[in-house]
Amino acid sequence: MKQVVIFLSSILLFCAITIYGHTVPKEEVIGYINSNEVREAAGVERASSNEKIPRLLIVEVNEKWFKVSPDERRGFAKKWYTMWRHSVPNGTVSIIDKDKGEPVVHFFPDGRAELTK
Repeated sequence: MKQVVIFLSSILLFCAITIYGHTVPKEEVIGYINSNEVREAAGVERASSNEKIPRLLIVEVNEKWFKVSPDERRGFAKKWYTMWRHSVPNGTVSIIDKDKGEPVVHFFPDGRAELTK
């Protein structure tokens, strides 16, 4: 059920971007990733923009991230990357393991996401 809510929320967000042609503020993207639904479904511990590099979104994930199927993890990563890039010019996303500080996703220039762990 939570995944359905997350899926529908992301569709609404993408529709708003497409239909109204406006940029969703980065605070809304961060708020969405930090929402209880996404935190529960994807194992997000915290999402925030970097203070020194504001175009950098850092998403820290916990052990629940690794219990989600690889396809779902790639889906979350691609969705977050797309939303952030649409909101922040030349934005970049880093998804890291909160305990080890190591990246768990590698993004290619074309937006493809590859799991590193």
